[in-house]
Amino acid sequence: MSSFSVLIVEDQLVIAEDIRQAVEGMGHQVCGIAISYEEGVGLVQRHQPDLVILDIKLQGKKSGIDLAYVILKKYPTTSFIYLTSYFDRKTLKGASKTLPGAYLVKPFKDQDLMSAIEVSMQNHQAKIEMTDQLEGPGELIVKSEYVLLKIPFVDILWLKADRNYFEIKTLEKIHRVRGSMEAYEKKLPPNRFMRIHRSYIINLDHVTEAFNGKVLMGGVSLPVSRRRFSELMARIKA
Repeated sequence: MSSFSVLIVEDQLVIAEDIRQAVEGMGHQVCGIAISYEEGVGLVQRHQPDLVILDIKLQGKKSGIDLAYVILKKYPTTSFIYLTSYFDRKTLKGASKTLPGAYLVKPFKDQDLMSAIEVSMQNHQAKIEMTDQLEGPGELIVKSEYVLLKIPFVDILWLKADRNYFEIKTLEKIHRVRGSMEAYEKKLPPNRFMRIHRSYIINLDHVTEAFNGKVLMGGVSLPVSRRRFSELMARIKA
C-alpha cells in the first residue's frame, strides 16, 4: 500500500495518539490532530490530506458529519473514514448520506484500522479514475460543488488560478473548481489552449484582440506575461 497523508479528527487525545502511532506504524504520515470541527476545517484547508480519520462526535456544536460535508464540497480528492462509538440508526443514517470510505467502531484493533484505510483509499482512487474515464473527446469533466460537470472545450474562454481553487469561464457562466489548474491543463488540447500568464490559460479561438501586453476575450481584458506575448501574437496570426 502506498504512503498517504492522514489527518486525525478525534476529541479524545488518548485515542487520537493511539491512532497516530498506528497510522505511522503503517508507514503513513500524520499531518495533524484536531479535536473540533473548527480545528478540523483549518487543518484540512492547510494540509489537504489524502485521508481524514473522522470521529462523528466532536467538541462543540458541530459534528464530524458536518466536517465531512465540507470535505465533499471543497476537497474532492480527500477521502474520509468515520470513527464512532455511537452506531445507532439515526447516526448511521446521517453519516451514510456523506458516502464515507469506511466506518470504524470503537474500540477497534490496528488491523481494523489498516483494512479501513486500504478499502477507503482504493475506493477513492477508483472513483477518481472512473471520473477520468468519463471524459469524452472535446470535453473536460470537473467537480463543482457536489456535481460532476462535462464542459465542452469549445465553450471554455479561460481558466484562472485562484489559490486552492481555479475558475473556468465559459460562454454562459463561471465554474469554481477545487484543485490545481495545472492538473487540468494537461487535459486541454495544446493547439487550442495556451498559458498566457501564471494565473491564466486561454482558449485561442475566443481571442478578440491582443495589444500592449493584454488580450481581449468576451469583452474582458486579461494580462499576458511579457515572455509569452510574442508567442501569443504568432499563434493568433497563424
